[in-house]
Amino acid sequence: MSLKGIVIGATGGFYKVLADDEVFSCSIRGKLKKREEPGILVGDRVEVKLQDSSYVIEEIEPRSTRLIRPAIANVDQVLVVTSVRHPSPNLMLTDRITVLAQVSGIKPAICVNKVDLDCREKADEILANYDNTGYELLRVSTVSREGLTDLLSVLSGHVTVLAGPSGSGKSAIINMVCPDYNLATGSLSQKIERGRHTTREVKLLPLSVGGFIADAPGFSVLDLNFTDEKDVETAFPEVMRYSGECRFTGCLHDLEPDCAVKDAVSCGLITTRRYEMYKLCLEEARTARKNMYK
Repeated sequence: MSLKGIVIGATGGFYKVLADDEVFSCSIRGKLKKREEPGILVGDRVEVKLQDSSYVIEEIEPRSTRLIRPAIANVDQVLVVTSVRHPSPNLMLTDRITVLAQVSGIKPAICVNKVDLDCREKADEILANYDNTGYELLRVSTVSREGLTDLLSVLSGHVTVLAGPSGSGKSAIINMVCPDYNLATGSLSQKIERGRHTTREVKLLPLSVGGFIADAPGFSVLDLNFTDEKDVETAFPEVMRYSGECRFTGCLHDLEPDCAVKDAVSCGLITTRRYEMYKLCLEEARTARKNMYK
């Protein structure tokens, strides 16, 4: 008997595979043990066979995406979680995560949590930075459950990983959309406004609306590794929207005249803060390219 499924967890050399609405504990076929790193990852879509009364992973399907930390495959959406306060929002981190997602071929969505703290205007102010990106923008409260319907709609049908600062409420969001999971949540340090990490290993949790959400340690690698300046604009949808209207082919939207992107910034169609983030990434790309030839 052969089944196709998805790896939702791993422990002690065995892999939990969800197939036909049932979870199987599987070992690895010999040829897969010789496979070059990273081997089998949570999120891998696999073929499983019954051999001698136990299940064995026979094949791994090609991956659409792969993240390094957290180590997970076939993610197609990153939900970037920030909070209106406790801890204070870190938009630089939010930007870097969205950029990393874009260059990894993964769709970003942004979720502002803790709107129950009478901070809805602050939530609107945060999300206004991303109005022209095309990202899904959410306002939620894990206390009042405000925004749950919209959140489930965004998660439906996707394999989603959460990212954002400690204490922003990622574990609480997972508990809200997967109430049977009962994930531990960390308390917030009053002194430094940072939460304690509560997630240690990667798991995929099935959602009632279809799709999966990852219980995984947060992104720890935020080096963007651009080596071509022109690639930077692909990580900023609002920049891409106007780049084709620039006077010069290959415009980097920095020092060039008659730049449609800079005009869009002047008109408020692209926020100054996001444009400054674009220029920061552009400078990082220039530095990386120079270092390649040292």
